[in-house]
Amino acid sequence: MNIDKIVDIVCSLKNKYQTNNPFLLCEAMGITVIMQSMGKQQDSCKGFVTRSFGIDIITINSDLSDRFQIFVCGHELGHIMMNPKQKTLSYSDNSYFDTTSSDEKEANYFAAELILSDDEVMDAVNEELTYNKAAAILCVPVEFLDLKLRIMCEKGYKLIPPMIALGDCFGEIEVRYDDDES
Repeated sequence: MNIDKIVDIVCSLKNKYQTNNPFLLCEAMGITVIMQSMGKQQDSCKGFVTRSFGIDIITINSDLSDRFQIFVCGHELGHIMMNPKQKTLSYSDNSYFDTTSSDEKEANYFAAELILSDDEVMDAVNEELTYNKAAAILCVPVEFLDLKLRIMCEKGYKLIPPMIALGDCFGEIEVRYDDDES
């Protein structure tokens, strides 16, 4: 996995389309996004991407909260962007932050770099004494913040990520669904 390549691709996308919203990026790039109920259990599929005959389709679990759907869309978009020449793609994600698969790890880093800006992360980290509070301010799981901090370290920021995001740790965090929110 090449962090510099991920950063370059994300920077190019943000500059070209003037957004970091993965849904808007998909729309602008002609990638179909389908919302489909896939269950509310912790091990329910969060989303998947398929490429067939040159057509990319992302399917996202519509039972997830709006914010979580953004993470999933960013992750699936990462699969597409990091494998542009692969004729067929098929990734299905029941868990995220999987560091055992290089493709999943790459998609996670892509999503973290896309969705969180360096400035907003630095503001949150500088404002709070703990990374848990910084993650809460950014409305992201701590594991997602951890991935972004690791990217920022590669870019030369003097930061110490608080933890190592382990495989399947996304499966261990509380997943919010639309009917859970007040």
